Amino acid sequence: YFDETSLTTIEESQAIAPPNPQVMQYYQLDESKIEALHQILTQKVSVVMGPPGTGKTQLLAHTLDHLNRQPEIKRILLVSQSNVAVDEVASKARHIINEIAIAENKDPAVVMPSMVRLGDKQKVNESLHDIHVEALLGQYRTRFYREFEYRMLAFCGRLGVSQDFILQIS
Repeated sequence: YFDETSLTTIEESQAIAPPNPQVMQYYQLDESKIEALHQILTQKVSVVMGPPGTGKTQLLAHTLDHLNRQPEIKRILLVSQSNVAVDEVASKARHIINEIAIAENKDPAVVMPSMVRLGDKQKVNESLHDIHVEALLGQYRTRFYREFEYRMLAFCGRLGVSQDFILQIS
């Protein structure tokens, strides 16, 4: 059960400023989407609903780009009843953030936020497998073992142990 009365508008000082005019030019939103964006930026929680083809994905992707630009925003949670909807928004947001970075002569790799896609990997769009939690865990695991071995080899001299021995036990 979702009780809308529990949602309140955040205080004016906590509201997120709307995008500047230059960024709004990149977004190319119509008036209804601009109004929806402003509503999203002034609410603690926002629910975007509507029939197919009304621009929800585009609006949310641009909203994610704008939130990504805010240094005070540390985490964003995007949820949906549909894997496809989350995939579409995440893919579109990655594309938009990349395109705008290029238009602003910025390195897309620097401005791209860290994203983690949760859920059954078989149901996640293949284009998002690189940010799926399993892939990210694999990357961290590989990096950990690589650094662990390096540290152990560097430490073996202090211990007076041969590098071969360290390689056998690690």
